[in-house]
Amino acid sequence: MNAMHKFLSEEAVSLHREYLNTLKLKYSVFEKSYKDIAGKSVNKIKTARVDRETKKEIIKTKIDIELHNLFFSSFSENPRSNSRLRDAYGSEQAFLYGVYRLALKSDGGFLVISKNRNKIDIICGRLEQLEKLDLTPCLALDLEEHAYFLDYGFSREEYIKNALSSLDISKL
Repeated sequence: MNAMHKFLSEEAVSLHREYLNTLKLKYSVFEKSYKDIAGKSVNKIKTARVDRETKKEIIKTKIDIELHNLFFSSFSENPRSNSRLRDAYGSEQAFLYGVYRLALKSDGGFLVISKNRNKIDIICGRLEQLEKLDLTPCLALDLEEHAYFLDYGFSREEYIKNALSSLDISKL
């Protein structure tokens, strides 16, 4: 059983995977149309010779794919502990509570947990906001309504609680 099935139904996971596949198909069309972006990172795409509006769409799609891929790998059946979190936050529960509070305040987008130079950052934002940051994301949680509505209706709080109980913090 996939760890995501602990907090999302098989149908919801399937819909997420279908959305990710649609994004990948869209991006493959971009790569075929604009040869100089093929296999490039977001930073390299920013310097590619592509008109401004198209470049924005390409970057947004690329980041959306990367965050959804990370979303699918951010959870574990048996999440392990993390001594760095205990040292930095006093306890893993204190860290997760901070993540929970930030996720509740967010108006959608993704919650990204990033590790840069052994500093752990928790950031919430929409794709347009996240693309401007210099991140090394380790974990991601989709906070858009489509991510949880099928299983939780309007209960975003319940979705966040259940997702965090499966978050693989050992990746930080």
